[in-house]
This record gives sequence, C-alpha cells and structure tokens, in this order.
Amino acid sequence: RLGGGAFGDVILGEHLPTGELCALKRVPIRESPPGLDDALPANVISELQCMRMVSGERNVVRLMDHFASGRALVLAMELCERGDLATALGHDFGDEQGDRAASTSRSPLSDACVKSLIHQVLSGVAACHRLGVLHRDVKPGNVLIHASGVLKLADFGLAAAAANARPKAAGATGGTPPPNDTANADANDDDDGLVHHGSYTRGVQTRWYRSPEILFGAAEYSAAIDVWSVGAILGELLSAKGPILRGESDIDQLARTLRAFGTPSETRWPGASALPDYGKISFDVFEPAPRSEVVPESSDRSGAATDLMYRMMVLDPKLRVTAAGALADAWFEAEPAP
Repeated sequence: RLGGGAFGDVILGEHLPTGELCALKRVPIRESPPGLDDALPANVISELQCMRMVSGERNVVRLMDHFASGRALVLAMELCERGDLATALGHDFGDEQGDRAASTSRSPLSDACVKSLIHQVLSGVAACHRLGVLHRDVKPGNVLIHASGVLKLADFGLAAAAANARPKAAGATGGTPPPNDTANADANDDDDGLVHHGSYTRGVQTRWYRSPEILFGAAEYSAAIDVWSVGAILGELLSAKGPILRGESDIDQLARTLRAFGTPSETRWPGASALPDYGKISFDVFEPAPRSEVVPESSDRSGAATDLMYRMMVLDPKLRVTAAGALADAWFEAEPAP
C-alpha cells in the first residue's frame, strides 16, 4: 500500500502494456438504491476526466490507464517513488482533517531550493488552469516526488473542470469536461484559460491551505483558490516553523488568516460582506501583521520571495496574481538560479 485517503487506497502495481511499475488508485463505487441503475458517481467521473485533461504535463502526475475492478474504478498512474513534499518537509502527525504538520523546526531551505520547488508546484497548477481544471486541494501532501526529482501535482479527487475548459488537440490524452460543477460558470479569456467566477462545490481545500473565500463559504470562486494554496506552500518553504496558517478548526483557520492578512473591508476586499458565511461570526478588526510574524524565521534575505507569496495571498481573489503570472515573477530570474 502506497497511501490513500477518503476517496480510495493507492497500491503498487504493474502497467502490463508497458511493464512499468505504477500506482493503482482504487476508487470504490457505492451501490445504487433499489430500482436505480448503478452508475459512476459524479466525483469519480470528475476525477477521471480532469486527470485525462491534464495528463502529459511535466509537473502533473500522468494517468496511464483506467479500468473497472469489481465495484471500483482503478486509476493507473505513474509511480513517484520518492514520496511527497509533506514528508520531505518533515510533516509527521495529523489533525482531524488529515493534514500533517511538522512537529519540530527544521533547517532553512536555500533560496535556490525554494525557487525550484515552488516553480515546479506553480508549473503544475498553471498547467491545470491553462487546460481548464481547478485542482481544489493543492497542499504538500498532494505534491509527489518522482524518481527523477521532478515534482508532480497529484490527487484530483476534489478537482473540477471549468465550463470553458479548452480541449486538447486531436490525438492528445484528454476528454470532454464533466458536467459536474460548472453549469453556472461564465467564460473569461484570462491568461490561465479559466473562468473568473463559477458556481462550484463548497467546502473544498485542506484547511491550512484554504483560501479566505472558501472559508467564508463561497460557492462562486475561480482558479485563484489554487493560487492561495501555492502561496501558503511558499510561506511554509520560507519559514523554519512549518505551515504558516495552522488552524485547529475552520473558525480558527479564518481567524489566523485575518490576523495575518487583515480583516476584509470594502476597500481591501470589495464584496466580501456578501459572502454566505461573512456575517455568521465576528472578529476584531485586524490590520495585516508584520511579515516577520506571518513567515517566522524566514530564509528570504532579499524579500523577493515573500513579495511573491503576498501577491498569491491577497484577500481579494480578483487581485491575486494568476499561476501563470506568478511564474513570470522576476524572483525566478534572479540569482541564485533554481
């Protein structure tokens, strides 16, 4: 057994057509009520279709095959033998949501190492967005490390396709976007190829990497939620103290987010007060905390990496840099090279 979670177990297998070792994810299919035909659940269809849409991208785990096995769908994926980024960062215990946190401080990472890691994570996320997929659970535990050292974005169990997803060229591995979460999405030709606003499932993302709009119960959101998660990962890479927003509950997560980045206002985040859960709980009015408190014991001597993190973690999702825009940040061109 290689791993697993709420959506299925992952075991080691062999892809018979090629002879390659692979990771087999078995996704159980629940039995339909009496009188109804069995059918693949929408979340299973969505995971398969999203993986097909992005398969072949360098920083996304490759879908090799899929097949039925009893009352389960099995996804055969390329094997990433070196574990995940969470393990590499020293995450070793969990909370009720399955997040794993570093129990002790670790040695600072070099600037070149941080650049390389976050550039690869951003590349995987940007590829998903360019091809019309919102990952919706970007976190270190879902970033796998291939034997070659390349990082691969994985676990599309919460992913959704945008209504204006652009199909791959003929002959490429792909598929029609599933009609699961996108019925009310409006097309927008931004540089990520994704909608700015669409109606999707609420309650996505793992808590410590959850964007403020999701914490406020938004059902309409965009690819910006993934960018927030990457920003949180960048902060974690820069700090020797582990995850920078380690909430113990959803309310605590929101409180920590607002203490770090400030309480929403019509100036800071126009329209925030209209979010479903905005008025359900009141907090003190916070101004953004000092950067040294948000990213404690940072290895970022120039401040350029922290600047990028803040561009990815703007409270207002409309003002957040896109994944493609983040990849073009001057920090990646400055010495030392990644």
